[in-house]
Amino acid sequence: MNWNKNLLWNYIGYGISLAINILLLPVVLKFLNNEELGLWYVFMSVGTFVAMVDFGFSPQIARFVTYAYAGADSLKKKGIVSATQIGMNIELLQKLLVVSRRLYFFLSLFVFILLITIGTYYVCSITKMLSLWQVLCSWIFFCIASFVNILYGYYNAFFRGIGDFVSINKAILLSKCVQIFCSFIGLYLGYGLFAVAFSFFLSGIFLRIYLGIALRRFGKENSFPEKKDSFDVGVLSIIWHNSWREGVVMISRYLIIQSNTILCSLYINLIETASYALARRSYEKSVIYWK
Repeated sequence: MNWNKNLLWNYIGYGISLAINILLLPVVLKFLNNEELGLWYVFMSVGTFVAMVDFGFSPQIARFVTYAYAGADSLKKKGIVSATQIGMNIELLQKLLVVSRRLYFFLSLFVFILLITIGTYYVCSITKMLSLWQVLCSWIFFCIASFVNILYGYYNAFFRGIGDFVSINKAILLSKCVQIFCSFIGLYLGYGLFAVAFSFFLSGIFLRIYLGIALRRFGKENSFPEKKDSFDVGVLSIIWHNSWREGVVMISRYLIIQSNTILCSLYINLIETASYALARRSYEKSVIYWK
């Protein structure tokens, strides 16, 4: 029964990810002018680049969480781990959580500094016909949203590791409903680009709050000790062993597919960038749909 429930919510989560773009696109096209639309697609391309800072840590953390949840005695860079105990290894799970929390804090801090400095200069340099105040307010909320999304990115990895796809997809459903509702209200009231950026920020906040509550509930149900474990460098070394390889693949994929929007914004105006990004995204969604 749990397997069927997880499978059902997996399909729901996948459907939501596709539907958000279909539902949001006509609203965005109606209320944003061409320059705002182009800049928003630049924001989205930057957001995809920001996700690359994960560098393959998330799938590796999820894999090792699965081992610990299944009762593994320890973690290995290569080979098969052994499990002599029945039930989850709470101590190992806690070590993974502590390492993940510290790792993602530094990753999110690096991203925020990068966006608020180089990113701000870049966004201001490509903005010619929009209100600088509106652009900066929208960009700041986008930067904060990116910081929060990376900071608590290990939530997704943890719940995937324990096989709790219900919590993940319920959180996605909640966050996307918030994003669509707030985007529509904000755009209807005339807040333009700021409404879309602020809705993106709220979406991330609601997603992390829901998963944070679910993680605390999981800890209480399984009697996690109150004391905090120290940071284990050995665990980080094991995670890094394979994650960097996946990170290289992720960056390569981004450079091939997503980076063109940013390059376009540097050499052509935002109206033409919007046309290119819209055509590319429409093609990508149609390919996914027909698959």
